[in-house]
Amino acid sequence: MTDNDTQARLLRLLDRTEIFDLVRFERLCRDQRDFAGMVACYVAHAPVRTTWFDGTVEDFAEASRKKMGSGTQAKHWIMPARWRLRRRARWSNRRR
Repeated sequence: MTDNDTQARLLRLLDRTEIFDLVRFERLCRDQRDFAGMVACYVAHAPVRTTWFDGTVEDFAEASRKKMGSGTQAKHWIMPARWRLRRRARWSNRRR
């Protein structure tokens, strides 16, 4: 394995880890009713589509707040699942 191959693999692993960490943190924020933290995991007005919602992240946070207020709440167990990087993206406005 060449140094370039090793470097590419390490970068891919770092990307994968950061993406999984962000997804797990976003779900934790929702489960803990930290809606501001949940929204901060996205860029402004990002689209969100789930089994029960289709709209912006800000509207998703509000819909989640209302849904949890009515007694409906599920915990999200996010495990490393399938992940495939289709192209290398540049992230400019990261938030955590």
